[in-house]
Amino acid sequence: MAKYVNVAKAARLLGISRSRMQELIRTGELQAFEGQVEVQQLRSKFPALAFNESPIEERAKIIKDTAFGERLQKLMEPPADVLKAKIRRLSVDLNVERTKARDYQGIIEDLLKKLSEMQQFSNESQRRIIHELNLWLVARFESTKE
Repeated sequence: MAKYVNVAKAARLLGISRSRMQELIRTGELQAFEGQVEVQQLRSKFPALAFNESPIEERAKIIKDTAFGERLQKLMEPPADVLKAKIRRLSVDLNVERTKARDYQGIIEDLLKKLSEMQQFSNESQRRIIHELNLWLVARFESTKE
């Protein structure tokens, strides 16, 4: 009867990532059925592969690797209170920037109104310049909304 191993274990045995293993299956280099790969198929495609690792040794290795990963993550991951403080600080910064953006928007709208008022008391060449400036400001203002 055929013996099968799951895709993750097959990847570990081959010393490749699970995504690379999935790629081998997708391209047809290996066949899989319900997440299992036949051991004989692995042996024939990869003859240098050693399958003599006992389940106890394999389990010990998994536990050791997982424990190391968790320790490393704890060492590199900042504490929750530090992350909370950073989120609060970023939230305040975001609100300040939103306020600035609203202020700038108000300034641009006031400038457009002022230019429109100036058009009424200007000569023809000044009106053309003001009109062109208005069009440019409106176009720039609209492009920032996208």
